[in-house]
Amino acid sequence: VYVTGPWELKCNDSVVSIPTGATVRSIPTTASWPLPAGLPCPEPAQGKTSQQAAPWILARNGRNITLTGGGTLDALGDMWWENACGNWWCPPGWSSESPKGWRPFMFRIEQSTEVTIDGLHFKDPGFWCIVPVRSSQIQITNVTITADKDSPNTDGIEPMWSSEVTVRNCTIQNGDDCITVKSGSQNIRVEDVECRHSHGITVGSVWYGDVRNVSYRRIKMMATQAGPRIKGRRQGNGTVSNVVFEDIMLSGVQTGVQIDMAYETPGTQVNNTGVTVVNISLLNVHGDAREAGAFACLPARPCTQVTLSGVRIEANQGWSCSNISIIDHGVVPTIPPTCYSKLGQL
Repeated sequence: VYVTGPWELKCNDSVVSIPTGATVRSIPTTASWPLPAGLPCPEPAQGKTSQQAAPWILARNGRNITLTGGGTLDALGDMWWENACGNWWCPPGWSSESPKGWRPFMFRIEQSTEVTIDGLHFKDPGFWCIVPVRSSQIQITNVTITADKDSPNTDGIEPMWSSEVTVRNCTIQNGDDCITVKSGSQNIRVEDVECRHSHGITVGSVWYGDVRNVSYRRIKMMATQAGPRIKGRRQGNGTVSNVVFEDIMLSGVQTGVQIDMAYETPGTQVNNTGVTVVNISLLNVHGDAREAGAFACLPARPCTQVTLSGVRIEANQGWSCSNISIIDHGVVPTIPPTCYSKLGQL
């Protein structure tokens, strides 16, 4: 076991190997954890501080970096969870209205290209786990991510303003989104992933910057809050387009399929802004859920070209829709009339 505070992968054209049986573990205290001035959180601050605790692992301005092996990276996330206030960090003396900073990403890939992560176990992130930011050509394969199912905001893999990201053959059990594609990202491919006790396979929540060309294929969802879902912020402004969810298996899911364009929208709302979706395909989504699906789009920015084909969900509740136009083929339960070309209506 090797114990360390925040560390950085500084060498280009390098391979760092953590072999099977080896563990790299975080120091067990947040007391002296740095809050660097040059690495603000890329998520909108919502009127609070944008300062963020340093990522436990950082690759910045890097090229051709590989982190591999069969070992374990343990971030000791519970020391961050106990002082969590939403996405922020509120140790004694700080409040949710004025937090000390955002909690740290476990591994931030910042303005880097050709980064490969393979074969490792990421354990107990304090906040989001693997986060490419303004990066490209990222390969994440054969990775396991685990955190307690009640751990706060422990998203698994979260590209932001990034492109050409591939995630393949991963297993994720955590307390929030299994994988989510954030604002400004494009050409993201996720294949052969198993998600347990998470919130779903997600696009969003989207604030600003379009998201396009995203595919999720051959995904198993077990005891999750949702299956495929797209989330947009009512205060934001953007379009999500060309997204495919295909061959998705649901087991014990709460909401089978979800599009929510008013996700977590407190405060002032501006007319004719927000996020919409266009050209979304849900293909061969099957299994069981409490509710088949819920689609909530905006009157001024309706969702269009949403195709459901071969979607068969055993559910206690059917579908709810607003401001969406759906094309369906072989969908169970039957799509109600309110889901067909009902645009501009609440």
